[in-house]
Amino acid sequence: MVGPRRRVLAMAGWRWLAAGRRIVSAVLAGLMLLSGPGAALAEGAAGGLPGGFSDIPKGFWAEQLIDRMSAKGLIVGSGGRFEPARAMTRYEALAVIVRVLGLEESARARASIPAAFREAAAVPAWARGYVAEAVERGIIAGGELTAFHGGERATRLQVAAWLVRALGLEEEARQASSAAGFTDLGGVAAGWRGYVAVIADLGIMAGSQGRFRPYDPVPRAEMAAIVARLDRFLANDFDKNEFEGTVESSGDTLVLKLADGSRRTFALGGPVAAYFDGIKASVNMVMPGDHATVITDASGRALYMEVSSQALRIEGVIASVDAGARTVTVKPDQGEARSYAVPAGAAVLVNGRPAGVSRLRAGQRVTVEGQGATVTRVTARSQVTKRRGEVTSLVVLPRGGVALGVRFPGAAGAEDRVFTLPVDVAFTLNGEPSRLIYLQVRDRVTIHLSDDQVVRVAGESYERTVKGTIRAIAFGETSRLTVELAAGSAWAAEAWGAAEEAGPVQVAGPAQAVFAVAQGAEVIKDDRNAGLTSLRAGDEVEVRLTGDEVTRVTARTRYTTVAGVVYKLTIGDPLEIAVRTGEGQTVTYKVAADVSVKVGANYVSFVSLKPGHRVQLTVAYDVVTAIKVSGQGVLDDIKGVVQYVDLREGKFVIETEGGATRHVKPAAAFLLIRFGVVRDRISYLSEGDTVIVVGKDVPGEPFTAEVVVVIGKAED
Repeated sequence: MVGPRRRVLAMAGWRWLAAGRRIVSAVLAGLMLLSGPGAALAEGAAGGLPGGFSDIPKGFWAEQLIDRMSAKGLIVGSGGRFEPARAMTRYEALAVIVRVLGLEESARARASIPAAFREAAAVPAWARGYVAEAVERGIIAGGELTAFHGGERATRLQVAAWLVRALGLEEEARQASSAAGFTDLGGVAAGWRGYVAVIADLGIMAGSQGRFRPYDPVPRAEMAAIVARLDRFLANDFDKNEFEGTVESSGDTLVLKLADGSRRTFALGGPVAAYFDGIKASVNMVMPGDHATVITDASGRALYMEVSSQALRIEGVIASVDAGARTVTVKPDQGEARSYAVPAGAAVLVNGRPAGVSRLRAGQRVTVEGQGATVTRVTARSQVTKRRGEVTSLVVLPRGGVALGVRFPGAAGAEDRVFTLPVDVAFTLNGEPSRLIYLQVRDRVTIHLSDDQVVRVAGESYERTVKGTIRAIAFGETSRLTVELAAGSAWAAEAWGAAEEAGPVQVAGPAQAVFAVAQGAEVIKDDRNAGLTSLRAGDEVEVRLTGDEVTRVTARTRYTTVAGVVYKLTIGDPLEIAVRTGEGQTVTYKVAADVSVKVGANYVSFVSLKPGHRVQLTVAYDVVTAIKVSGQGVLDDIKGVVQYVDLREGKFVIETEGGATRHVKPAAAFLLIRFGVVRDRISYLSEGDTVIVVGKDVPGEPFTAEVVVVIGKAED
């Protein structure tokens, strides 16, 4: 089958193939070409199936583009004719542009044209919504608002300007210093020349023999070419019936394996406009393994196909760009670097915006796509990198701007660079907005680079202070502190920790940084001179940095407060207390042996606490150092050995450490804690148990026990 296919291609004529390949690489989505006033309201192509226009001869330069637009339902003919040579009116061209933006429904919903447009009364009914939308979005602007003359022929210069405004590239047009070398723009105002430069750089409109022909009308066939070149820039509902993948089988039906691994089957029962590497031929030539783009009607039947023997898709990083030759050299993720020619009709997007080859930069992440050897789409994204170093010089230039010298450390040795920057470049010093001229030699800077262009500078004074909380300490030849930075010092992690070359200060988390500690660094802990080992995770610190090293640490034990209700007490080694917080959580802490327990103005023992007490705990390093009891009176406590348990009377008798005998009765909310297990009846007591009884001692009455804690068992 390969032989016949190649013979058919040869018979089609290679001279026409070259033109076809230029056309196949066109760019942006979703237009409908208009056949006349009012035709914009139509929903489909009146010309019928692709290739059905009687006035488009085989081999016509725009034949493939017209077939493609017809298959997508975006071209409207009249009586089976396309009228390729008829010039577009301004209303018609404007309607096409509004539709390509996906604003058809919005245009139809507009009831009036903004007052800034002075010719509203002359706009035909079918075009009013399009004009209103174009005025609202700034596509019609300047002098066109007062003198639009929509029924007259649209010129190439006007269409170029409307397209640039529609794509949101006016700023690029204002910055354009040339008009792509066209020789016939001498009488065109400078602002309008910028539109030509941008639209030519995008490859959407091109001239010939060095001329742009700015005042020539735009024939319908030429508008079809513009539409096709826009087709791959935008995505909208017009693309829902377009599919791309690898052919698995063909015949009466075509099976296509899509990029996501799914399979799609298309009926081939009717006329299909099929193009093989830009040459129109029979669908019978499709072979398994071919790369195909298929456009269907609403029922899923194939109307149009673009086929090539292989798909082109390369992902990598741009190594170099030759804008004049329109070539880009890509270092793929795997393999050797290779150069690719980018045809004038190929879609180029940089950071999601339409762009020209001149906007591509070395270092950008890029995906190159195409069919066969022809590039149809280049998608690039700038990568912001950060490098940190030491300021070696700063010179204010006579004509404005600053020459900033920076030394960057590296494994292969230091690298010295000089950056020429505007005085008002985005700059922060120690986290605060500042001006670049306040930098000094030896200060540290982080340079933010996008496509090797400086977009921001973050500076730190040679001597500076950051605040935060210690999260970890690593001891060694060079000890390091991991600090969770306070809000006012979070700039340190952003400016230093996220730098491309980590060095002595490294990022450790969203708001953390790791600092190297200088030998002999001064440490002050809780207002006393201390050593590095006195520091603990959780300490609040103020770190003094000189250059890249910590030379002084001022730390304070960080106490936290926990409020709740006592849930459980453990009398043992260690002491423990469990409280239930107001959020319903139960937390358990170890208790320091010298814990202070305060009830009102009095200090009592830890065993005086009981479940149900409302307390406020002071915690340091997850250990309770102080307890304050609120809403409770001072409780009494006695210690002794159980001598007798009277279950009938609900009392028990203990012998205290002094040898006295005391009768004990449980209170109404009595709790018994037996080796950490909470009970509510004295039946769990045994004779010989050693207990601590907490409650009220009223003279002449039995001791009223609110809590009994069993701490031991007497020997038999």
